[in-house]
Amino acid sequence: MNPGTIIGNTLRGLFHPFRPSNLLYILLAAALLCGKPLKLLALGETVAGSLGLAVRRSRSLLLVLVALMSAVATLAVGPLSFIGLMTPHLARRSGAVSPEKQLPIAALYGAALILVADWLGRHLIFPYEIGAGVLASLLGGGYFLLHLRQPQP
Repeated sequence: MNPGTIIGNTLRGLFHPFRPSNLLYILLAAALLCGKPLKLLALGETVAGSLGLAVRRSRSLLLVLVALMSAVATLAVGPLSFIGLMTPHLARRSGAVSPEKQLPIAALYGAALILVADWLGRHLIFPYEIGAGVLASLLGGGYFLLHLRQPQP
């Protein structure tokens, strides 16, 4: 098994107890439970505090959760982390405004983009392979270049 890439990976070892993806599943479940604090924090610090949210504690816990998720995702997929930067923007542009809707839609977009990058990498110059991380970086870089050129509302 190659860490940081999906080239040469098979279903064997997918459910090994020490895979980083297993920790990521736990962290993703924790992130899904943070919908209410995220929604309140989006309203602003004073409004969230007046509605009963412990703002400092919530921000600290969310920051730790995001840092852990980013670290484990980068450990698991390496250069494919461009997908994690791109998909929340795609989810927001497709109409998912609240965090509870953005997270699952971004996850589905991410899975679809990785599948497309892997499939293209295996078929573009067959019998050779292009790494899915290379194609994902090209897609992500192109997306962000287009995104930078658009005027901000």
